[in-house]
Amino acid sequence: MAKANRRSRHIVVNDVEYRWRTKFSDDGLSLSVWPAYRRGTMVVCRFGLAALATKQPNGNVHYSQFLVVTPRIVQRVIAHALQHSAYEPHGSKGTVAVRPENIDLTDAIRA
Repeated sequence: MAKANRRSRHIVVNDVEYRWRTKFSDDGLSLSVWPAYRRGTMVVCRFGLAALATKQPNGNVHYSQFLVVTPRIVQRVIAHALQHSAYEPHGSKGTVAVRPENIDLTDAIRA
């Protein structure tokens, strides 16, 4: 799947150039990573908001913490995809999903 480089960021992991982008929605934050040359397999990771939410007595939901996706987190997602799946950045087109439970997010939570 070809992705536009507009509004995406650049990162190099293991001498391979990637582009990445995050997208926020009501049910979570999604991270998409693809090879910089725009061909090959994409890595996606969807971070849910349930762990960051606190339900108020009146029924409203308050987010006292939020997740910041930094290049360090992107590097961890790529490394996990390379080590624990059949992910090949120069391989055929497709998508590899990485579960957020497998990524260390302790330094990505902000209050």
